[in-house]
Amino acid sequence: MRRMSKRQAATLLLFLLPALALGPAACQPLNTPAPVLRGSPPAPEATFTSLPPLPTFTPVPATPTASACADEAGEIVRAELEAQMLTWPLRLNLYLPPCYRQDAAVRYPVLYLLHGQNASEDQWLDLGVAETADRLIASGAVPPFIIVMPYDKSFKQPTEDRFGEALTDIVVPYVDAAYRTQADRSGRALGGLSRGGAWAIHLGLTRPELFESIGAHAPAIFVTDTNKVERWLAAIPPDLRLRLFLDIGDNDTGASEALRLESRLARYGVEHEWHFYLGAHTEAYWQAHVEEYLRWYAELWMVEGEK
Repeated sequence: MRRMSKRQAATLLLFLLPALALGPAACQPLNTPAPVLRGSPPAPEATFTSLPPLPTFTPVPATPTASACADEAGEIVRAELEAQMLTWPLRLNLYLPPCYRQDAAVRYPVLYLLHGQNASEDQWLDLGVAETADRLIASGAVPPFIIVMPYDKSFKQPTEDRFGEALTDIVVPYVDAAYRTQADRSGRALGGLSRGGAWAIHLGLTRPELFESIGAHAPAIFVTDTNKVERWLAAIPPDLRLRLFLDIGDNDTGASEALRLESRLARYGVEHEWHFYLGAHTEAYWQAHVEEYLRWYAELWMVEGEK
Protein backbone atom coordinates (compact mmCIF):
# COMPACT_ATOMS: atom_id res chain seq x y z
CA MET A 1 0.00 0.00 0.00
CA ARG A 2 1.36 3.37 -1.00
CA ARG A 3 1.83 5.93 1.75
CA MET A 4 0.74 9.65 1.46
CA SER A 5 3.16 12.36 2.21
CA LYS A 6 2.34 14.81 5.00
CA ARG A 7 1.51 17.49 2.42
CA GLN A 8 -0.97 15.17 0.65
CA ALA A 9 -2.58 14.19 3.96
CA ALA A 10 -3.05 17.83 4.91
CA THR A 11 -4.64 18.65 1.53
CA LEU A 12 -7.03 15.72 1.82
CA LEU A 13 -8.02 16.80 5.35
CA LEU A 14 -8.85 20.34 4.17
CA PHE A 15 -11.05 18.89 1.47
CA LEU A 16 -12.99 16.59 3.87
CA LEU A 17 -13.58 19.08 6.69
CA PRO A 18 -16.71 20.73 5.13
CA ALA A 19 -18.30 17.37 4.44
CA LEU A 20 -17.60 16.20 8.00
CA ALA A 21 -19.19 19.36 9.34
CA LEU A 22 -22.39 18.76 7.35
CA GLY A 23 -22.70 15.25 8.78
CA PRO A 24 -23.90 12.07 7.16
CA ALA A 25 -26.59 13.78 5.05
CA ALA A 26 -23.99 15.58 3.01
CA CYS A 27 -22.64 12.28 1.87
CA GLN A 28 -25.91 10.83 0.62
CA PRO A 29 -26.42 10.48 -3.13
CA LEU A 30 -28.78 13.05 -4.61
CA ASN A 31 -31.36 10.43 -5.59
CA THR A 32 -31.65 8.94 -2.07
CA PRO A 33 -35.14 9.65 -0.64
CA ALA A 34 -35.36 11.79 2.48
CA PRO A 35 -35.65 9.81 5.72
CA VAL A 36 -39.14 9.18 7.03
CA LEU A 37 -39.69 10.74 10.46
CA ARG A 38 -41.83 8.96 13.08
CA GLY A 39 -44.29 11.54 14.36
CA SER A 40 -44.58 15.17 13.27
CA PRO A 41 -43.15 18.08 15.14
CA PRO A 42 -45.74 20.38 16.68
CA ALA A 43 -46.96 22.93 14.17
CA PRO A 44 -46.42 26.53 15.07
CA GLU A 45 -49.53 28.38 16.30
CA ALA A 46 -51.34 29.96 13.38
CA THR A 47 -52.26 33.61 13.44
CA PHE A 48 -55.53 34.80 11.81
CA THR A 49 -56.56 38.21 10.65
CA SER A 50 -60.19 39.01 11.57
CA LEU A 51 -62.34 39.26 8.47
CA PRO A 52 -65.49 41.36 8.31
CA PRO A 53 -68.64 39.28 8.92
CA LEU A 54 -70.38 37.89 5.86
CA PRO A 55 -73.50 39.78 4.85
CA THR A 56 -76.77 38.20 5.92
CA PHE A 57 -79.51 37.67 3.38
CA THR A 58 -83.19 37.36 4.15
CA PRO A 59 -84.52 34.49 2.06
CA VAL A 60 -87.14 35.59 -0.43
CA PRO A 61 -90.43 33.91 0.50
CA ALA A 62 -92.06 31.70 -2.08
CA THR A 63 -94.48 33.81 -4.08
CA PRO A 64 -98.14 32.88 -3.86
CA THR A 65 -98.14 32.13 -7.57
CA ALA A 66 -96.48 28.73 -7.22
CA SER A 67 -96.65 25.77 -4.88
CA ALA A 68 -93.57 25.66 -2.62
CA CYS A 69 -94.03 22.11 -1.29
CA ALA A 70 -94.21 18.64 -2.70
CA ASP A 71 -98.01 18.45 -2.77
CA GLU A 72 -99.26 18.32 -6.33
CA ALA A 73 -103.00 18.26 -5.64
CA GLY A 74 -105.36 20.11 -3.40
CA GLU A 75 -107.64 18.50 -0.84
CA ILE A 76 -111.42 18.18 -1.04
CA VAL A 77 -113.16 18.61 2.32
CA ARG A 78 -116.87 17.97 2.81
CA ALA A 79 -118.92 19.67 5.52
CA GLU A 80 -122.54 20.04 6.55
CA LEU A 81 -123.80 23.12 8.39
CA GLU A 82 -126.99 23.75 10.33
CA ALA A 83 -129.13 26.39 8.67
CA GLN A 84 -132.56 26.81 10.25
CA MET A 85 -133.78 29.03 7.40
CA LEU A 86 -133.47 26.09 4.99
CA THR A 87 -135.44 22.86 4.80
CA TRP A 88 -132.47 20.80 3.59
CA PRO A 89 -128.96 20.15 4.91
CA LEU A 90 -126.51 22.91 3.93
CA ARG A 91 -123.73 20.78 2.49
CA LEU A 92 -120.39 22.17 1.29
CA ASN A 93 -117.49 20.99 -0.79
CA LEU A 94 -114.28 22.88 -0.06
CA TYR A 95 -111.15 22.77 -2.19
CA LEU A 96 -108.02 23.49 -0.13
CA PRO A 97 -105.01 24.29 -2.33
CA PRO A 98 -101.80 22.23 -2.31
CA CYS A 99 -99.75 22.72 0.87
CA TYR A 100 -102.62 24.39 2.73
CA ARG A 101 -101.85 22.40 5.89
CA GLN A 102 -98.10 23.00 5.75
CA ASP A 103 -97.72 26.67 6.76
CA ALA A 104 -100.08 27.91 9.46
CA ALA A 105 -99.16 31.55 8.79
CA VAL A 106 -100.47 31.71 5.23
CA ARG A 107 -103.98 33.01 4.55
CA TYR A 108 -105.82 32.44 1.30
CA PRO A 109 -108.44 34.24 -0.78
CA VAL A 110 -111.71 32.38 -1.28
CA LEU A 111 -113.80 31.74 -4.39
CA TYR A 112 -117.43 30.77 -3.81
CA LEU A 113 -118.86 28.80 -6.75
CA LEU A 114 -122.58 28.04 -7.05
CA HIS A 115 -124.07 25.21 -9.12
CA GLY A 116 -127.04 25.16 -11.44
CA GLN A 117 -130.62 24.06 -10.85
CA ASN A 118 -131.21 20.32 -10.38
CA ALA A 119 -127.47 19.84 -9.77
CA SER A 120 -125.53 19.56 -6.50
CA GLU A 121 -122.42 20.82 -4.78
CA ASP A 122 -120.48 18.28 -6.88
CA GLN A 123 -121.22 19.96 -10.21
CA TRP A 124 -118.14 22.18 -10.32
CA LEU A 125 -115.98 19.23 -9.27
CA ASP A 126 -117.49 17.19 -12.10
CA LEU A 127 -116.53 20.01 -14.48
CA GLY A 128 -112.90 19.63 -13.39
CA VAL A 129 -112.48 22.75 -11.28
CA ALA A 130 -110.16 21.07 -8.73
CA GLU A 131 -107.81 19.57 -11.33
CA THR A 132 -107.74 22.86 -13.23
CA ALA A 133 -106.93 24.79 -10.05
CA ASP A 134 -104.14 22.30 -9.21
CA ARG A 135 -102.57 22.75 -12.61
CA LEU A 136 -102.79 26.55 -12.63
CA ILE A 137 -101.41 26.85 -9.09
CA ALA A 138 -98.53 24.46 -9.78
CA SER A 139 -97.55 26.41 -12.90
CA GLY A 140 -97.67 29.76 -11.10
CA ALA A 141 -100.42 31.05 -13.37
CA VAL A 142 -102.62 31.77 -10.35
CA PRO A 143 -101.94 32.02 -6.61
CA PRO A 144 -103.22 29.35 -4.23
CA PHE A 145 -106.82 29.95 -3.14
CA ILE A 146 -109.72 28.14 -1.49
CA ILE A 147 -112.88 27.19 -3.38
CA VAL A 148 -116.21 26.77 -1.55
CA MET A 149 -119.09 24.98 -3.31
CA PRO A 150 -122.36 24.94 -1.32
CA TYR A 151 -125.55 23.02 -2.11
CA ASP A 152 -128.75 24.84 -3.14
CA LYS A 153 -131.66 22.42 -3.41
CA SER A 154 -134.37 24.95 -4.23
CA PHE A 155 -135.74 26.04 -7.60
CA LYS A 156 -137.62 29.09 -6.25
CA GLN A 157 -137.01 32.80 -6.68
CA PRO A 158 -135.06 34.75 -4.02
CA THR A 159 -138.35 36.14 -2.69
CA GLU A 160 -139.21 32.58 -1.57
CA ASP A 161 -135.79 30.97 -1.21
CA ARG A 162 -133.47 31.86 1.68
CA PHE A 163 -130.38 30.16 0.26
CA GLY A 164 -128.76 33.55 -0.36
CA GLU A 165 -129.20 34.45 3.29
CA ALA A 166 -127.72 31.11 4.35
CA LEU A 167 -124.71 31.71 2.13
CA THR A 168 -123.93 35.22 3.37
CA ASP A 169 -124.86 34.74 7.04
CA ILE A 170 -123.79 31.15 7.70
CA VAL A 171 -121.42 29.84 5.03
CA VAL A 172 -119.12 32.88 4.73
CA PRO A 173 -118.67 33.34 8.52
CA TYR A 174 -118.11 29.60 8.95
CA VAL A 175 -115.41 29.46 6.26
CA ASP A 176 -113.64 32.52 7.69
CA ALA A 177 -113.69 31.00 11.19
CA ALA A 178 -112.75 27.43 10.27
CA TYR A 179 -110.11 28.11 7.59
CA ARG A 180 -107.23 30.52 7.09
CA THR A 181 -108.90 32.99 4.77
CA GLN A 182 -108.33 36.57 3.76
CA ALA A 183 -111.52 37.63 5.48
CA ASP A 184 -112.43 40.78 3.56
CA ARG A 185 -114.18 41.60 0.30
CA SER A 186 -110.90 41.92 -1.62
CA GLY A 187 -110.15 38.31 -0.69
CA ARG A 188 -113.55 36.99 -1.77
CA ALA A 189 -115.10 36.27 -5.16
CA LEU A 190 -118.53 34.84 -5.95
CA GLY A 191 -119.47 33.05 -9.15
CA GLY A 192 -121.99 30.60 -10.49
CA LEU A 193 -123.40 28.92 -13.55
CA SER A 194 -127.05 28.99 -14.65
CA ARG A 195 -129.14 29.38 -11.46
CA GLY A 196 -125.88 29.79 -9.55
CA GLY A 197 -125.00 32.67 -11.87
CA ALA A 198 -128.35 34.29 -11.04
CA TRP A 199 -127.50 34.03 -7.34
CA ALA A 200 -124.07 35.55 -8.00
CA ILE A 201 -125.71 38.59 -9.61
CA HIS A 202 -128.36 38.86 -6.88
CA LEU A 203 -125.91 38.63 -3.98
CA GLY A 204 -123.12 40.55 -5.67
CA LEU A 205 -125.35 43.56 -6.30
CA THR A 206 -127.17 43.47 -2.96
CA ARG A 207 -124.19 42.57 -0.74
CA PRO A 208 -121.22 44.34 -2.39
CA GLU A 209 -119.51 44.69 0.99
CA LEU A 210 -118.86 40.93 0.97
CA PHE A 211 -117.56 40.25 -2.55
CA GLU A 212 -115.37 42.29 -4.87
CA SER A 213 -115.51 40.04 -7.93
CA ILE A 214 -118.68 38.51 -9.38
CA GLY A 215 -118.91 35.89 -12.13
CA ALA A 216 -122.15 35.00 -13.91
CA HIS A 217 -121.62 32.16 -16.38
CA ALA A 218 -124.64 31.73 -18.67
CA PRO A 219 -126.85 32.96 -15.83
CA ALA A 220 -130.55 32.11 -15.65
CA ILE A 221 -131.34 35.53 -14.20
CA PHE A 222 -134.13 35.54 -11.62
CA VAL A 223 -137.42 36.92 -12.91
CA THR A 224 -137.94 38.81 -9.65
CA ASP A 225 -134.55 40.53 -10.09
CA THR A 226 -134.93 41.89 -13.62
CA ASN A 227 -136.63 45.12 -12.59
CA LYS A 228 -134.36 45.67 -9.57
CA VAL A 229 -130.94 45.48 -11.17
CA GLU A 230 -130.71 49.14 -12.13
CA ARG A 231 -131.74 50.27 -8.66
CA TRP A 232 -129.10 48.00 -7.10
CA LEU A 233 -126.42 49.25 -9.47
CA ALA A 234 -127.26 52.87 -8.68
CA ALA A 235 -127.10 52.19 -4.93
CA ILE A 236 -123.59 50.67 -4.86
CA PRO A 237 -121.28 53.24 -3.20
CA PRO A 238 -118.07 54.23 -5.02
CA ASP A 239 -115.84 52.58 -2.39
CA LEU A 240 -117.54 49.22 -3.05
CA ARG A 241 -117.16 49.14 -6.79
CA LEU A 242 -117.43 45.68 -8.32
CA ARG A 243 -115.67 43.87 -11.11
CA LEU A 244 -117.88 41.44 -13.00
CA PHE A 245 -117.45 38.66 -15.56
CA LEU A 246 -120.49 37.87 -17.72
CA ASP A 247 -120.55 35.24 -20.44
CA ILE A 248 -123.13 33.21 -22.32
CA GLY A 249 -123.45 31.08 -25.44
CA ASP A 250 -125.14 32.33 -28.59
CA ASN A 251 -127.49 29.32 -28.53
CA ASP A 252 -128.53 29.86 -24.91
CA THR A 253 -132.17 30.76 -24.25
CA GLY A 254 -131.04 33.34 -21.71
CA ALA A 255 -128.82 35.23 -24.15
CA SER A 256 -131.18 38.20 -24.63
CA GLU A 257 -131.50 38.79 -20.88
CA ALA A 258 -127.71 38.54 -20.48
CA LEU A 259 -127.27 41.14 -23.25
CA ARG A 260 -129.70 43.41 -21.45
CA LEU A 261 -127.76 43.02 -18.21
CA GLU A 262 -124.49 43.81 -19.97
CA SER A 263 -125.92 47.08 -21.34
CA ARG A 264 -126.94 48.07 -17.82
CA LEU A 265 -123.47 47.33 -16.45
CA ALA A 266 -121.96 49.54 -19.13
CA ARG A 267 -124.47 52.32 -18.44
CA TYR A 268 -123.58 52.41 -14.74
CA GLY A 269 -119.85 52.14 -15.28
CA VAL A 270 -119.42 48.74 -13.64
CA GLU A 271 -116.04 47.22 -14.49
CA HIS A 272 -116.84 44.05 -16.36
CA GLU A 273 -115.81 41.54 -18.99
CA TRP A 274 -118.45 40.48 -21.48
CA HIS A 275 -118.09 37.33 -23.59
CA PHE A 276 -120.66 36.15 -26.13
CA TYR A 277 -119.38 32.71 -27.10
CA LEU A 278 -120.59 29.95 -29.37
CA GLY A 279 -122.47 27.38 -27.34
CA ALA A 280 -125.62 26.31 -25.57
CA HIS A 281 -126.78 26.02 -21.96
CA THR A 282 -124.89 22.79 -21.30
CA GLU A 283 -122.17 21.45 -19.04
CA ALA A 284 -119.93 21.09 -22.09
CA TYR A 285 -120.09 24.87 -22.47
CA TRP A 286 -119.05 25.60 -18.88
CA GLN A 287 -116.40 22.90 -18.83
CA ALA A 288 -114.75 24.46 -21.86
CA HIS A 289 -114.31 27.73 -19.95
CA VAL A 290 -113.37 26.59 -16.43
CA GLU A 291 -109.73 27.60 -16.82
CA GLU A 292 -110.69 31.03 -18.16
CA TYR A 293 -113.02 31.58 -15.22
CA LEU A 294 -110.39 30.65 -12.61
CA ARG A 295 -107.74 32.85 -14.21
CA TRP A 296 -110.13 35.82 -14.12
CA TYR A 297 -111.17 35.33 -10.49
CA ALA A 298 -107.55 34.99 -9.35
CA GLU A 299 -106.23 37.93 -11.34
CA LEU A 300 -106.68 40.42 -8.50
CA TRP A 301 -104.96 38.05 -6.08
CA MET A 302 -101.69 37.94 -7.98
CA VAL A 303 -98.90 39.82 -6.22
CA GLU A 304 -97.66 42.94 -7.98
CA GLY A 305 -94.97 42.08 -10.46
CA GLU A 306 -96.30 38.55 -11.05
CA LYS A 307 -99.27 39.54 -13.21
